[in-house]
Amino acid sequence: MSNTRSARRTPVTTSLLILCTVVFLCVNFLPLKISEGSRIILFGAYYKTFMIAGEWWRLLTVGLVHYSLWHLAMNMMSLINLGRFLELQLGSRRFLSVLAMSTIGGSLFLFASKGNTIAVGLSGGLYGLLGFMLLVMFKNGSLKHPVFRAYMIRMIVVNLTINLLPGIAYMAHLGGFLTGVLCALVLSEDPDIRKIRIHTLIASVILAGFLGYRVSQKMYIRTDERYLGTDIEVLRTYRDLGLRNYSMYIAEKIDAQYDTIYLETALKEE
Repeated sequence: MSNTRSARRTPVTTSLLILCTVVFLCVNFLPLKISEGSRIILFGAYYKTFMIAGEWWRLLTVGLVHYSLWHLAMNMMSLINLGRFLELQLGSRRFLSVLAMSTIGGSLFLFASKGNTIAVGLSGGLYGLLGFMLLVMFKNGSLKHPVFRAYMIRMIVVNLTINLLPGIAYMAHLGGFLTGVLCALVLSEDPDIRKIRIHTLIASVILAGFLGYRVSQKMYIRTDERYLGTDIEVLRTYRDLGLRNYSMYIAEKIDAQYDTIYLETALKEE
């Protein structure tokens, strides 16, 4: 009964738990004869090649994709603890906004700092929630209470444990955390924080400008970071799923990046 009531009061958290689990099952168990990397790209992973080709929605959908059961379990544990608490405090709409902006912020930090890589997981968004909660609890004095302090220590330990997983995108975590802190400063009703809101907005504009500049400098794929085999696998799967025109469109965009006609030619010849 209590779990059902909690689910009704935190619909975003509950929906994300279900959606992430469904995507995990699809990634791992659908009978697709393609590689692991192609599978997670197909279902929305962060992948620079396809993003530059126009699939910018991957900045957000990366949060829905998990490949290993351990990664999924750790992130869903964090989501349950952080999500249910913050969604009740903020309301579903504002909670979803903070999580989405933190996820996108984390992805942009990754884009601005790394080369072509494949990334998955809700960790960037979860770090944003953690940053949001830490600031709020620090300002309202909750961290002085043993129960709340133990709760936050547990959350920090869980999120730091995620960093021990192989292939973790630390810059996405940093970007998500900073975005969450900025969201807390902007949305807070605390009188002391409201006094510095203009400074927060200025800092946000400066950060956005810096990220925009860095992203513009990273809008290319180095020769040694081009994965043609993976690209063609994903494009063939798009085509086989009935998206032939779309697969050709993305192939043209990627070929333009690579200054080649390989992908277009490979799709046309089949």
